Parts: sequence; structure tokens; C-alpha cells
Amino acid sequence: MACRSVTNTTGRLRRHENAAASPVGHIASTLALMASGGFLGKVIIVLMLTAGAAMLASCGGAPAQHVVATFAPAGSQTGAVSEDVPTIDHRLTQLGYAGATARVKGDHVVVEAQKALPHSDLQALTVEGDLQLRPLLCFAPPFMAGTQVLPQTLPTTCYSTNKYALIASNLHVDVTTGQPTNTMQPDPTLALYPSSTPEYNDANPHAVVLLSAAPNSGVSGTRYLLGPAGVTNAAIQSAVAQRSAPYGPAVVVITLTSEGAAQWDALADEQFHAYVAMDVDGVVDSAPLTEPTQNTFSSFGGKVEISGNFTQASAQSLAAELDSGPLAVALQTAP
Repeated sequence: MACRSVTNTTGRLRRHENAAASPVGHIASTLALMASGGFLGKVIIVLMLTAGAAMLASCGGAPAQHVVATFAPAGSQTGAVSEDVPTIDHRLTQLGYAGATARVKGDHVVVEAQKALPHSDLQALTVEGDLQLRPLLCFAPPFMAGTQVLPQTLPTTCYSTNKYALIASNLHVDVTTGQPTNTMQPDPTLALYPSSTPEYNDANPHAVVLLSAAPNSGVSGTRYLLGPAGVTNAAIQSAVAQRSAPYGPAVVVITLTSEGAAQWDALADEQFHAYVAMDVDGVVDSAPLTEPTQNTFSSFGGKVEISGNFTQASAQSLAAELDSGPLAVALQTAP
């Protein structure tokens, strides 16, 4: 398998492809085809063990399901929480909780499983999961308290001068290292602007927004001025967590729809040797450089691999959020 990468300040984006084909963010892309086989004797042993396990289960009985979490609509959110049940069920399956289910109880959603869920998995169930991939226009300093500028008045480009713009001609990416040769500074004028709210961000994918880096991104406190979204959840066909190699780091591999693949290639081509921000629910999870080790742009072929500071658990959580699509009604843990 051959694979080409997109460097990220917090990870890599890489394209996956077949070795016979031409090489194809807080991101990277690789596609691996794996085959496995076994001897007939091993198959017989497995069948015997499976039968034994079934006998033990029938004698002792499976652990009983019990309520492990209760979720309520968040803030002023309205709507039928029943619309979230299929999404939560899908995320439970993606997280590996076979047999766990969600159901409606009054105006709440309860989750039943055989064992308690860790806090990280409970968070993964309630993340709205609204994904937008946006061009990163420039870095921004922390907000200067005491100013009153509405998010709608944000500049559509780096305001001060072009020297702050995160464009390929300013970054001067070295294809041998995959890193920019120029260190870019934040646009000081953006200190006058507060960050856009998650609600404004989610409702305005075609507007310019000013967002903070996610707390777990490794660059917490950084802010970004982002352009209109070129790709959203609708572009995702599936997402799965896997290892980039048998003993390699955890990654999330996204397969795009045909329309989504065209949208992503258009955005990635526009941002060649520049940054693309992964905006999830109004914070930037990752901001990779596009194809930094290539001299010219080439299609990703509908596959994008996200890598970064993932554990297997965090990769599974992100894959579950992206694969299931966003929640219809925002939820929070009930008091």
C-alpha cells in the first residue's frame, strides 16, 4: 500500500490508495487492505471454544442490563429526543458496547448496558457532532476583554495586512520536511473580536467564524479565523478507527460520498500547502497542512485519514461521532 500525507500542527491528513494506483487534520490518510486466513484445525478449535462459551452462558446467564446514563435536552434545546435514539444506538455499537441500547423515558434518553461506561464514552454519546471543514485564514490572539464587536462583523480576510494570511506563498512549505519555512504570527487586530459561539458557527457554515482550538488539541488557547465551510457531515459515508500499522498509532479513516469526495478535493486543492481546519461543534480539533510533501496537488480519492494525539479510545469516539452523524437534539447528562 502506498500513502501520501498531509501534515498537521497536531496530526496528519493522509490519502489512502492501492499500491498500483497513483499516490493519493488538530490530520493524515492511509488505506490498508488486510487479509487473514487460518488452518482448518484452528477453525475447529474456535468452534469448540465457541460452543463451550455458549454452554457456560446458558448455565450462568448473561449479565443483566441496567441504566448506566440518563440524558436530558441541553439548554433551551427543543424537539423530540426520540430522534437521537438511533444515533446513540449507532455510537454505542461503534464504541464496542454490544447489546447496549438507548430508549426514551419521558423527555429524557436513558442508556442501558451490562456495565458502567467511562466518562469519555459518555461524552462521545452526547457530542453533537456537527462537522465543518474550513480554510484557515490566519491565527488570532486571545480576545481583549472589554471590547464589543459582534461575530457578524468579522473581517473576511486577515484584517491588518497580507503578511498574516496563512496562504501557500507566505508559508513556503518545504516538501522535504513537510513543514512551513516561515513562522506565522497572529493578526493583532483580531484581539478586538470575541470568538464566535458554537450556536452561531453551527447555524452559519457559509460565514467567516473565529474559533478556539479544542482543549485536547495540544494547542489549547490558540484561535483561528476560518473561512466558509467546504465540507460538512453530509459528505461522510462512513468513519472507522483503526491502526495505521499493526503497532502504529490510532487513526480515523473517513470514506466520503462521491459528492463529498469532489467537495473535499476542491477544498484541499484550494488549500494546497495551506491549512484546513476541522471544526467540530464550534471548536477546532485539528488544523493540518494539505499534502505538504508533494510538489503538486492530486486527488484524495474519497479517503481521508485523521491522525494526531489519539489513543485507541479517543479515535473510536471520534469515529463514532462522525459515522453516526450529528444529534438532532443536543443532550447533556441529566442531574
